[in-house]
Amino acid sequence: MSTERRWLAEIDRNLSTIERIKERGSKLKKIGLSEDVNLAVNSLIQKNKLIERRLSMIKYPRLIRIVPFARLRAFDGYEQFSDWKSAIKDIFHP
Repeated sequence: MSTERRWLAEIDRNLSTIERIKERGSKLKKIGLSEDVNLAVNSLIQKNKLIERRLSMIKYPRLIRIVPFARLRAFDGYEQFSDWKSAIKDIFHP
């Protein structure tokens, strides 16, 4: 499976998880976990945004990828992933 397909599949899984959390959110809020529900949903939304940025970045030629890579790295965009290992893969992705 290609990198792009894996990332798109991860986005789909995250969206499904968000929906499940929202469906069960009222039950979780009753037992005092409303803040945790919001944190989980926001975390998954943020991760999806980062994956979308990575997907858009690897469409550029390798030399041009350096600028978007530096922006993403500067704002800790790779903390959600394997940090430098993922960053290097993004730069040298075919």
